[in-house]
Amino acid sequence: MTVFEMEGVLRGKAIPADMKVNESLAAYLVRKLADAEARGVEKLADAWASIAARDDGVTKSESLILKYQQRADDARAFAYELREGRA
Repeated sequence: MTVFEMEGVLRGKAIPADMKVNESLAAYLVRKLADAEARGVEKLADAWASIAARDDGVTKSESLILKYQQRADDARAFAYELREGRA
C-alpha cells in the first residue's frame, strides 16, 4: 500500500482490496501489522536455523546447535500465533 492509498483509507475515501467483509479499519490495521511482524519473526527463525545448519569450519557444540534450532522453532510458533491472532 502506498502513502497515497493509505491517505484515502484513513480519510474514508477508499477501502483496501484485501479488507475482509464487516472488518473495521482498526481490525484491518492490526491484522496487517501482525502479519508484517510474523514475516519478520519468520526471517529471524530462518536466520537461526541457517546458523545451526551452517558448516563454516567453526566447531559448534551439539548443545549450541540445539539451542539455535529451538530458537528457530519457538520463533516459528510465535509467528504462527501472530497470524492466528493469539499473541
